[in-house]
Amino acid sequence: MLAIADQSGVSQHDQQRGACNGRTRHTERHDDKTIRIEIQDGGGGITSTVLPKIFNAFFTTKPIGEGTGLGRSISYKVIEAHGGKILVDTENGIGITFSILLPTEQKQATAAIIADNESADLQPA
Repeated sequence: MLAIADQSGVSQHDQQRGACNGRTRHTERHDDKTIRIEIQDGGGGITSTVLPKIFNAFFTTKPIGEGTGLGRSISYKVIEAHGGKILVDTENGIGITFSILLPTEQKQATAAIIADNESADLQPA
């Protein structure tokens, strides 16, 4: 999630400033089964041509050598693996809000995989 906050300003305006002015707002409960975390930035927003690509691995709007384009892609996969989802609301010239929705309870399949991995780690080699 920190990668999203750090990289939320993919606009040219934020690149020129070289800083992220992100702000994280946490709502304890979105509903009975979900928490919502919002990460906002007051930068220039994301253009409609860039928006469909922002979670692609190795996609970046930064100059060569200033980013790998993996932060949002990895964050997306981690959130998805935990049964969550990420939403993007952007207005060109206004800013971006990433909303991360995570379940408050682990799914049984995920819990079983974690338990299996933990028990495997405890077995002698």
